Amino acid sequence: MIVRLGFIIDRQQWQAGPSSQGSTMTITAMESAADIPRDDPRVEELVLNAFKLANPPGVSEAFKAHSAGMWDSIIHSRGYRSVP
Repeated sequence: MIVRLGFIIDRQQWQAGPSSQGSTMTITAMESAADIPRDDPRVEELVLNAFKLANPPGVSEAFKAHSAGMWDSIIHSRGYRSVP
């Protein structure tokens, strides 16, 4: 199964919150190919890794590291593989 990462990343919307609160992410519905069941764990694994690698423009390296750690924790708790 090959899914373009851009397809998944395009489904994210970053919204600036109050300056003291940073930003929030809204996840919109994503479609998978018709022959792939919506509950296929490979899709969830792919989506979680895409979110791990997607960062809004201009964020600090500290934010990226913290965010990657958070996503890794979620990914591993579900028994999935995390991409570097």
